Amino acid sequence: MYGNSRCRRLFSLNRGALVAIPLFTFGLSGCWYFYEKTTWTKPTMWVQTKLAFDSTFPLAMEELFDTCHDPLILAEGSTIPPLGKCGGLSDLPTERSVALGSLIQSLASMSTGIQYPDGLEEALQDEFFRLDDLSWPLQNCKYIVDLDMSVHGLWLTDLDADWTTRDGKAALHVDFDPQGTPLISGYVMGTASCPSSVSEWIVEHYAPDGPLAYVAIGLEGVDLDIYVTIEPDGLGGLTVDIEAEFSATGYDVLTHSYMTDFLVKHAGDIDEYLDENTVEGFIGMTPGELADDITDQLQASLWPLAFVIESQLEAQIPSGHKVWSVWIDAGELVILSGKTLSRPGDVPFASPPSGVR
Repeated sequence: MYGNSRCRRLFSLNRGALVAIPLFTFGLSGCWYFYEKTTWTKPTMWVQTKLAFDSTFPLAMEELFDTCHDPLILAEGSTIPPLGKCGGLSDLPTERSVALGSLIQSLASMSTGIQYPDGLEEALQDEFFRLDDLSWPLQNCKYIVDLDMSVHGLWLTDLDADWTTRDGKAALHVDFDPQGTPLISGYVMGTASCPSSVSEWIVEHYAPDGPLAYVAIGLEGVDLDIYVTIEPDGLGGLTVDIEAEFSATGYDVLTHSYMTDFLVKHAGDIDEYLDENTVEGFIGMTPGELADDITDQLQASLWPLAFVIESQLEAQIPSGHKVWSVWIDAGELVILSGKTLSRPGDVPFASPPSGVR
């Protein structure tokens, strides 16, 4: 005969009460807000516990992101406070998002870890081209064209989250979409250099000092997927890993030229230059190379979170239990744990009894 006990979420708590509950006290009465707990006991033989995480946690992530973080800006040196632009838990729209906010609000701000390659920044500040040996009336003059452009970072929006299977492992999948803002923008600047002030006065009519073109470069086909995989570690606990996948299929270029007919005749228009030399040559990286670099950095910055998630999940496993299996069932994350009861002092084992999933 099997005994059964079930622990449901604390839906009876009102929002104000949730705000007052300190961090990590959602274990009140053996419950935690984001799962339902079911326990079966076969007297003198074994006890098992199933923790079932439905869509409540992914939906809470979406609501917290939409309210406090959208858009997420991956810029150099930027950090992400746990509650983003929200002033506190009272800014969150639902009970489940308040519960998640309560769990993360004491965490330190996380760096995005994005440092765009030095070569990219240098390429955007280099001399673009130089015109020498100009014809009369600009003989002996030089016209130097420099880049004055900056990397602004990527803007991500529209977080979607769900439980899924990744390479045969249970996983939390988090997907972001890009916002249509340029990664790089700035001006192509021109400066005349002549042996006399008279020549410089003349040259300003043909090739004036100042901006020659505005250039904005974005990434096309941007997608960021993060997978948090969860599996038994074989020793009775859990192993949590985080995998980031950032991809981009191409560059999207917007230009607005102010170049005079003289400059276009001698140097070509900025659009022609980009067509001939390609955007990859212009900034020194292909979209794939830039995406791979960002992926590696995101992976490194997210890796410490795996330990936080792992410890929090393991804290929900009943004392003395060992994790038997983890899987996805109809869109829910299920963690099954248990222990033997056949003899006093038995050591709980890491595999479920025969017939137990």
